[in-house]
Amino acid sequence: DLNFLVGFSVQLLMYVSPIIYPMNTVPEKYRVFIELNPMSGIINNFKYGSMGVGSFDGFGLVYGIVFSIIALVSGILIFNRVEKSFIDTV
Repeated sequence: DLNFLVGFSVQLLMYVSPIIYPMNTVPEKYRVFIELNPMSGIINNFKYGSMGVGSFDGFGLVYGIVFSIIALVSGILIFNRVEKSFIDTV
């Protein structure tokens, strides 16, 4: 069940990330929700660096990196806390 949930979540996050479409095509009222996705700043900066499309967004890049570090550290702490009983509950 977890495999299907992760697969569906990854597909859903792909549509929330500006991979297929440029950010300037998104209406202004929905752009805030897309910018909350930490990958959107990284993707936009990658597009700018590799293809010259768009503009450099320093805040989006820093936001994505900080969010990733916080997610990594919290994931490590949670896993270390439930490591001994993790196999029994999954």
